[in-house]
Amino acid sequence: MTVKKDIDKRRLKEAFFRSYDGGRVADLFVKLAAGRQVPGLSLIGEGMHFRCWREKKAGRDLDLVLKVASPEFLSEIGNIRAWTDSLAKMPVDIELMPPIAMVPLKVGMVESIGIAMPFGPDDADRCSDWWQPMTDLVAAFKGGAKLGGLVLGDIPQIRCWDGIPFMIDISDLRAL
Repeated sequence: MTVKKDIDKRRLKEAFFRSYDGGRVADLFVKLAAGRQVPGLSLIGEGMHFRCWREKKAGRDLDLVLKVASPEFLSEIGNIRAWTDSLAKMPVDIELMPPIAMVPLKVGMVESIGIAMPFGPDDADRCSDWWQPMTDLVAAFKGGAKLGGLVLGDIPQIRCWDGIPFMIDISDLRAL
């Protein structure tokens, strides 16, 4: 089963980076952080930590989610660079960790962050059989987070793309 999981992780990462164009996404984040509406993006969530938009493009097999940190999130974590550095310390192949791209932003004089990640169209119960049981995957994710000096402070929010489960909300990862 590990081979199937490894293949799935590689497929998800490859699909993400086929959809992700760093320069284009950085430009979108600047516009979103400035409060501008951007054609082709639909608001899909506005939580305490992030505002989230879905970029759906014809001809791509994976849609992107673009997340801009809220002022509440920034004040909660204190130091955005320390938080992103901690994420970077997590093991590369940790279970349930999606491929992400973090884009530093300035909103006025405040340092902020934009996060691009895959869009998960399916509920976690629709993932492939070899990804079960989900409780084992969550435990592995928490163990990997701990290696990065982080702890998940909320209920795991998991979605799937093409049978591959991943966390859709990493904003509750905090320093131990």
